[in-house]
Amino acid sequence: MIKNYLKQVGINLELEAQEFSTLISNLRSGNYDLAAGWQSIQYIHWEPYNRFHSKGGSNYMRFSNQNVDDLIMEIGKTMDEESRNKLYHELQSLLYDEMPVVWFFSPINRIAVHKRFAAEKPSMRPGFRVNRFKLKVMQQEQI
Repeated sequence: MIKNYLKQVGINLELEAQEFSTLISNLRSGNYDLAAGWQSIQYIHWEPYNRFHSKGGSNYMRFSNQNVDDLIMEIGKTMDEESRNKLYHELQSLLYDEMPVVWFFSPINRIAVHKRFAAEKPSMRPGFRVNRFKLKVMQQEQI
């Protein structure tokens, strides 16, 4: 499917199946032109250093941008959640403009929460934060 889409815009994609250990070795050494990968983000706190900082251990795409590096370091030092979320949004905007990776999909998580709980929506993406659920104090007639 992706190969057909790329062909429509003039890119000829040749697929090469590899053993997992070979794939990881090629990613680490930079021995590839285009690679399909994966990433999972923890709901509690997204830590972009490893993937997007120029010195990050999983920065296989060799992405380097001083503004991104500075933002990532500032995010790590910012304790106020609202201020940190603003920095995350600025970082996401830079990553969108630079496009070091192309996300093919992001799963949509749907969740139903009983009215007895106050559940905060995360700012990063659809989902939930279990550690932020709070039991509401309710009168018997509200239940």
